[in-house]
Amino acid sequence: MSELTSDKTTISSELKALKLLEYPTSLNELPDHIAQLTDILADSGATFSPFTLEFVRNTHNLLNGDLSLNVSSKGVEQAIRYYQAAAEGYQALLDRFEQGEFEDSSIGLDSDENFELKWRLEYAKGRLASVKGIHFLESDPIQGQNQLQASTAIFSTIVDFAGQRADYDRLFLSLGCFFHAQGILSSLQAKVASTPSEALTSSYEALKYLKKGKFVGYPDLDNTIKEIKDQISDLMISKVEKTAEACWQTGLALANEKRYKDSLKLLERGSAVYRGLQRLDNREEFVLQEKLLRVSALESHARLLMDKDKNEDAAEKFRRASFALRDVAEYVRAMDQEQLAENFETQKQFFEGMSTFARGLVFFDADDVTSAITSFKNAETILKTTQEGAKKSGNTVLLDQCSAALDQVSSYIETAAAMHE
Repeated sequence: MSELTSDKTTISSELKALKLLEYPTSLNELPDHIAQLTDILADSGATFSPFTLEFVRNTHNLLNGDLSLNVSSKGVEQAIRYYQAAAEGYQALLDRFEQGEFEDSSIGLDSDENFELKWRLEYAKGRLASVKGIHFLESDPIQGQNQLQASTAIFSTIVDFAGQRADYDRLFLSLGCFFHAQGILSSLQAKVASTPSEALTSSYEALKYLKKGKFVGYPDLDNTIKEIKDQISDLMISKVEKTAEACWQTGLALANEKRYKDSLKLLERGSAVYRGLQRLDNREEFVLQEKLLRVSALESHARLLMDKDKNEDAAEKFRRASFALRDVAEYVRAMDQEQLAENFETQKQFFEGMSTFARGLVFFDADDVTSAITSFKNAETILKTTQEGAKKSGNTVLLDQCSAALDQVSSYIETAAAMHE
């Protein structure tokens, strides 16, 4: 490399001659720039000003920091070392220049070069804080958050700085770093949020900033964006699942209070929510829960109809509940849950017994006492079989249901028998 400096060579002309004021805006440009700087530092035959050599050395560290994040499995640790060296070096260089240590280089920096030095100093500091924030994400979330907040503050400042000078290369590079740091900060805030709603809000913020970062050219954000989308999906599923569970629990509680109309509304809503969940994530548990809620809704509807003396419709609802529970039993049997399938088969028998009982009430109301007695006795047989199955499996809820139903059936048998005499 030829000698570029003489007693009359200024810092400004030297920087321009070596094209040191250019800064790569894409990863593909980094290796060539780094190679150029390496050549300058290694060329002992050239006589460059002390300022230029320090500027080159600091820029060499800064660009290696950018490169380390994208080419090495240990990129974060390496980048921290490079950015730390660059930030300290640029600060020392600026301090020395302002203290007049480079007066022998004739005139000082013009506004463009002064801007470039200060922008690179702040850029190095912002990148250092951002990478430290990422480094501390898992081990020390509070420290990670503090570093990322510091990074966003620095990049916000240099975005304004670049914008005022209409330096669009620096502006978009600074914007990309700001959006990336803000996106990672928001994703961290989602992980430490106190409620699912807060976590979801922060995750959407993270996605918004990372997409903006990608738009202005920040590299390799696709995997991070996918992770945030997966995080949002999981949070959405969790939030919706809680809604479905609340509908189920409250609906069953209302059914126990014989508030069947209110119970039916909640159980049907819960079933619909579980169907929606299956479109988000077709888990076996969501499929099963939707099927069970449908059964519970049919039972509540049947009991509501019985309360209104619409026994024929009630009998049909119980019959449909029996078919729906048969579907549940087959589903869990396919999951190798034989014991659970048997429990559902027993519950299915209960609905068959209740459907038969409701048919008997239809005959009873029509004064067809003979047919009513036959139906009641058939219902009694089915319910007693169900009761034995519930005892065997330890299903206390079903035992209580069978006992209550058998009391009703026995009363109607006695009444119908008395009418038949």
